[in-house]
Parts: sequence; structure tokens; C-alpha cells
Amino acid sequence: MEVRMKFVRLVKRMRSDKSLKAYAWYGWI
Repeated sequence: MEVRMKFVRLVKRMRSDKSLKAYAWYGWI
């Protein structure tokens, strides 16, 4: 659960960069 919150926080912080968001999605799968 903590990992999920950390992930969401990171995505929100790097919401501007679409590349980072895509990379985050890859990490999710």
C-alpha cells in the first residue's frame, strides 16, 4: 500500500512530463 501511495505521489509530482508518466505506467505493469 505504501508503495502505491509513493507511486501516485511521484506521478503527481512529475505530471508535467508525459515521458515520465509513460515510464511510470511501464513500471506499474
